[in-house]
Amino acid sequence: MILIIYIAIFALVFFMRYRALSGGSLTLHVDDKGRSYYETRQPVSKKSANFNIRIGLPVDARLFFKVAPETAMSRFLKSIGVAEEFETGDAKTDALLFVSDDPALFQDLMQAQNVRTAIDTLMAQARKARLRAFGHRLWLEVDNVPPGWIESNRQKILTHLWEISDIATKRAESTLDTAPFFSYAQRAAFFMVLHATLLTAGIIGALAYAGGDVNMLDISKFMMASLALVPLTAGLWVFALLASLKRSMWMVVALGDFILIGLAGLVLSVPLLTQEANRRLPQAPPSVQSQPLLQKSCEVHCKKRRRKRSTSRSYPLGEAGCMPGAREREVAALRDTDSICASSARLRYKLSFPSWKQDGGEMFTMDAGPQLFDAGQRGDYYDFAVHPGALGHAWLDEDEVRRSANGGE
Repeated sequence: MILIIYIAIFALVFFMRYRALSGGSLTLHVDDKGRSYYETRQPVSKKSANFNIRIGLPVDARLFFKVAPETAMSRFLKSIGVAEEFETGDAKTDALLFVSDDPALFQDLMQAQNVRTAIDTLMAQARKARLRAFGHRLWLEVDNVPPGWIESNRQKILTHLWEISDIATKRAESTLDTAPFFSYAQRAAFFMVLHATLLTAGIIGALAYAGGDVNMLDISKFMMASLALVPLTAGLWVFALLASLKRSMWMVVALGDFILIGLAGLVLSVPLLTQEANRRLPQAPPSVQSQPLLQKSCEVHCKKRRRKRSTSRSYPLGEAGCMPGAREREVAALRDTDSICASSARLRYKLSFPSWKQDGGEMFTMDAGPQLFDAGQRGDYYDFAVHPGALGHAWLDEDEVRRSANGGE
């Protein structure tokens, strides 16, 4: 079930980020002269009256480029020589990061004074302005502007975009026959989408596993082994980036995105997927091992959800309070006296057994249902179906734990 959730989240985030990077969320409009253009606005936040604006236009030729302010990450990656960027000689223009499938395209663009003026004007609209072209869309992204900003600047922005589009389209048409089937921009977008997907699915998958019923018998050994795969996976990932993007400036964009997002995604996803492989791949039948119950405990967990946050608290119950009937009375009393418990209150049961590690260590504590909790007392033995693990890491499923038939070893 966890793997299905991971795959579903992976597919959803993959689609949403690719749609955002490729301009798929832009809404088409028509002006009073019958010309088509894109415009989308989204509130910066619920508390802010400002908007993030996306405004652009459809273009006939397939264009792939990006103009954005340089960042510390992009300057660092360029300094170590992972890609080469052309320079115009103009300090103001060269302070921008130019990324394109066809560097000669920008050479042509920059030779036209009206285009240089257009790009400088567009990029001066805000601190976080970005000019993008992806496929048949060319648009400007401007963040955190006041409500009336777009009405005052729409025509000026569209005029500059049309100027850039005309020259860029002519240049793109002359190189159409030599363009690769999948552009470097599309390849970079694919990797960037994977980075966000790995991170999101890894976070949610890890949370799901934390509350799941499957336990590794030696979790520290398993985590060390699985995290040891992260450097190898990261190295192969960077090699794939280098092979796919071939020292283009898209390499700077994708590698920076990997360092900031993708690497964390790998750290979370590699142990998750390794655990699934260890559990799902063919392996020997489980062996039944018996362990004595060392202690049992229960608590009432209360939680109240609010619009932006939730409040929770727990009340441990003593041995007498955990008995059938007594614990239900405790819950009812807390519902009457505690406003948090009045919203939601449920019992949690835990059973503790000797450590599975050969050298001892902390007790192995697992969640249990009320029937398994009531089935035995301290000193009684419980049977565990211990699976050897396809990768050599033994594991067990809490749902398969049963009290020994004879109550003893």
